[in-house]
Amino acid sequence: MALDPPFPSEFDQEAQGESGVDALGLQAIYERLADRILPAMTVRMSRPRFVTAIALGSSICADWGDDEVAKDGCTPPWMVFEWFVAESLVRCRKDLRDADGIPGRRKIEAALRQKRAISAASYLKTASIFGFTGIYKRLAIGVGVVTDDLVMDDAGCELVAAWEKDNDMVGFRDARTGAGAD
Repeated sequence: MALDPPFPSEFDQEAQGESGVDALGLQAIYERLADRILPAMTVRMSRPRFVTAIALGSSICADWGDDEVAKDGCTPPWMVFEWFVAESLVRCRKDLRDADGIPGRRKIEAALRQKRAISAASYLKTASIFGFTGIYKRLAIGVGVVTDDLVMDDAGCELVAAWEKDNDMVGFRDARTGAGAD
């Protein structure tokens, strides 16, 4: 017994082509489901390991106050930290599996080609949204790594402690012993 192929009913919307990424029209359903299961995640988050970088940045920048900025008069400490991390990842991109996933990669590559320092002028214009901190801050807050103002939270302390141990850097956070000592 052969089955007839499915056919659209009068209630089905007109198909807009077979080559779309959502051929079954499930996008609204999977987005609502994703928001319920993982509310802190977005589709822009392809490298959740940046949450570790945010935790480390929070630890490193903890000694600076909310009103302190870099010598340029506008850049907060966490952004300077992001510049260092992003530049280091771009510089070693040949060793990375997905170097295209580094936020600001093209801007950093252009600055390096021009032998310019990474700065507010050479990095992303809206880095607080499109830099890795901007992209992953929602997740870092959602899992308790940092607070809204990027201050280390309980899960952040645990994450940094695990990172220290995994990388043989015990003492990094408290800077009194081991790899973090002065």
